[in-house]
Amino acid sequence: RGAIVGLGDSPADITWSSTDGTRSGTRRVTGGVYSLDLAPGTYNLTVSDRRPTYDVTKRAPSTVQVTVVAGRTVQRNVRLAEGASIGGTVRAGGKVAPKARVVAARKDQTVFTSTADSRGNFALGGLPAGAYSVFTYDARGGWTARSLYLPRLKAGAYKPVDIRLGTKAGTLLVDVYA
Repeated sequence: RGAIVGLGDSPADITWSSTDGTRSGTRRVTGGVYSLDLAPGTYNLTVSDRRPTYDVTKRAPSTVQVTVVAGRTVQRNVRLAEGASIGGTVRAGGKVAPKARVVAARKDQTVFTSTADSRGNFALGGLPAGAYSVFTYDARGGWTARSLYLPRLKAGAYKPVDIRLGTKAGTLLVDVYA
C-alpha cells in the first residue's frame, strides 16, 4: 500500500505486473492512496492519471518496482511528476481537420493519443518529459505529412504545435504470395 503523491483527489489507474510475467492486473483508485493484495514476488507498479488526454494539467505516469514478502505489509509511495503537453490545430489540405488523430510516440515504444475536436483543435497532456515523434492522421485518411519531431519536451511545459497535412494520400496495393 502507499500514497500517490502529486495527484490530489483525481482518479488514477494502478497496473501491476510481476517481473516474471505470470501475474498482472489493473485497479482504479481515488483519494490519493492505494492498497493491493498481491502474492509474494517482485512487481512493477505503474500509476497513470485518469484525467482525459486533452487535459494539459494531467500528470505523467510513473512506474516503481516493489518486492512483496509473505506475511509483511510493504509501503511504497508513488510520485507523479507534472506532465508535458502539446496542443494546437490540425489542418488537412488547408482546412481544419475535425476528428484528426494525433499520436505522440517515444523511443521506448510508449504511445500517447488524442483526437481533435470539430474545429481541428487538439491537446495532449500527461506526457513524460523527453523526445517525441508526432504522427497525425485526418479522420478520412485522405491527407498525410511527415512526422513532427519534438526533441525536448519539459515537465510542466506546454508546447504549441500546429500540424499541416499537405500531401494528398494515395493508395497502396500489395500482393502476397504463399
